Amino acid sequence: MKSLILLKAKSPVVYELAISLFIILSFFILSKIVNFILNKYITKLVKKTKTELDDKLLEVSQSPIRNIFLVAGIYFAIRNLQRCTSLFGPIVNYFHYFNTVLFLITILIVLLYSLRVTGIFTQWLLEREEEKESKIVKKEFVPIINKVVSVFIYLFAIAIILEHFHKDISSIVVSLGIGSLAIGLAAQDTLANMISGIFIMVDRPFRIGDRVKLETGEIGDVIDIGLRSTKIATFDHTVLIVPNAMMAKSKLTNYCYPDEKINIKVTVGVAYGTDSEKAKKIILNLVKSTDGVLDDPEPSIYFVNMGDFSIDFLVVAWTDSYRNQFVIKCKMLENIYNGLMEEGIEIPFPTQTLYVKKENN
Repeated sequence: MKSLILLKAKSPVVYELAISLFIILSFFILSKIVNFILNKYITKLVKKTKTELDDKLLEVSQSPIRNIFLVAGIYFAIRNLQRCTSLFGPIVNYFHYFNTVLFLITILIVLLYSLRVTGIFTQWLLEREEEKESKIVKKEFVPIINKVVSVFIYLFAIAIILEHFHKDISSIVVSLGIGSLAIGLAAQDTLANMISGIFIMVDRPFRIGDRVKLETGEIGDVIDIGLRSTKIATFDHTVLIVPNAMMAKSKLTNYCYPDEKINIKVTVGVAYGTDSEKAKKIILNLVKSTDGVLDDPEPSIYFVNMGDFSIDFLVVAWTDSYRNQFVIKCKMLENIYNGLMEEGIEIPFPTQTLYVKKENN
């Protein structure tokens, strides 16, 4: 302590330089302590979690923390020297240039760290979606998210730098706004499809692999959800490309919600004079014996119509997947037809009776 006092009295310039050096060394040691705590204790905690996201964030955070501490130490060391105007004279006037350089270095550190964090988050999102059977976020969509967020980070950093140098950014913002408006008007349909594509991916009215029926009547399986359009594979071995704006505005039926279970409806007509209860019992047993028809919900049959030449029953059965609907319906119809023929129950066909009137001469 006495040596410091003597040093301050004999050579105040050396004393202030020593204090500034001590500040830098203190912040450097503090950064080492923080990194030691992160490596020794925090790392053990994050390894216990199920996700690797926190591990990667912790890994990329150590270097920026160390650099920020070092920059902060240099900044406070310079601030200490700036107080000694009488000792350093005109040199003090140049210290603000060092502060400007430190400010730019800090912005660069934060910028690079933000970009790395953005990349980690988007990669984690992609890996998380790839683990799911139904992917909402495509591989092509993740880089777009990364680029958009990166552009906003760059613009934010530029705005902070311009504000630091007391530059008016309002004119730049107005110019960007006018440019964006012009681009938006020129590419209105494209932007509408892109925004609709984002909403489809977030709202999830359908997913890749779902079977949907469009408002116009087309039915197919969704094979791709892009930013501009949705691709649907039809039963004719063709691909239907629908703009996302149209998909978002129109009504559609999703056969996969709430699950893939679907009912099968068949209308069966028998001849007048047939015992309706007997016919219902026979038809219901034939339906239950069809492979693929579920016991729960149980098949049901209803007397729905007395037509011109037949009495009609509506049969409702269930199968576990819409993919089997057509095949099981064919089996049901075949079983019903063969079973009614074996039981001697007539299945009528349209007939007409003509009455010819004779006139006497």
